[in-house]
Amino acid sequence: MSPLSISKSWEETTAFLARESRLVAPIALALVAIPATVQAWIDPAKEGGSSGFVGLILMIVSMAGQLAIAQLAIGWRGSIGEAIGKAFRRLWAVIGAGIAIYGPLVLLAVFMLGASLGMDGIARLETMSPEELVRVKGVAVTLLLVAVLGIFLSVRFLPMIGVAMGEDAGVSAIIRRSWALTRGHFGKLFLVILLLGLASILLSTAIMTVVGTLVALAVGPLEPLSLSALITGLLNGLLAALVSAVYSALVGRIYVNLADRGAPAA
Repeated sequence: MSPLSISKSWEETTAFLARESRLVAPIALALVAIPATVQAWIDPAKEGGSSGFVGLILMIVSMAGQLAIAQLAIGWRGSIGEAIGKAFRRLWAVIGAGIAIYGPLVLLAVFMLGASLGMDGIARLETMSPEELVRVKGVAVTLLLVAVLGIFLSVRFLPMIGVAMGEDAGVSAIIRRSWALTRGHFGKLFLVILLLGLASILLSTAIMTVVGTLVALAVGPLEPLSLSALITGLLNGLLAALVSAVYSALVGRIYVNLADRGAPAA
């Protein structure tokens, strides 16, 4: 088991982003900011979470952007185009690994919620408010259990995109390698996810609340395909690009340090 220094990984990440911003910025803007902008413009309320097939395509493109940035952080020596091409080729292995890891958790959640709600509750699920849902016996415990398991899996498989890009591993190899790399480092990696998550939520909430209010007053209410949705969507896209760039680069450097590859932060 290789020693892991989060502070070292963070210093390498910030140095990489500062030095290679001319490479990272185009990828983050094209593959993360634009899809996020389009997503928010089409569905500013994010009802349903994905805007159907279009939302799925945009999510896949954003994932490819994260993989490409992680590849650069690991120590890519090719062109941006080659990094993006490799990201799209490796994307399907990452998606497969994600389904294998989180699919059983989703099925468990569905089964437990179904058992708690019953047939009548399931039929009324779309019309139930979060408060009503939580008051149903067993639902709060189910949601808590799923959240805990989800966080645990997220920590243990944190370097998954680094493994996929750095080792060209298949689905099963990505899962085994990620699990092995994070053994003994749960506390440090949990702190990374916690701090990044909190920072992202606070930053996004603060900026989007202020800007969303000002935009609504200036150009009208937030409605699908409206000018106000486009403006706030653009800001949302830029924030998503920033967060994704930092996260992907940090995961890439954490992977390098866990795998003890000795790759430079460039």
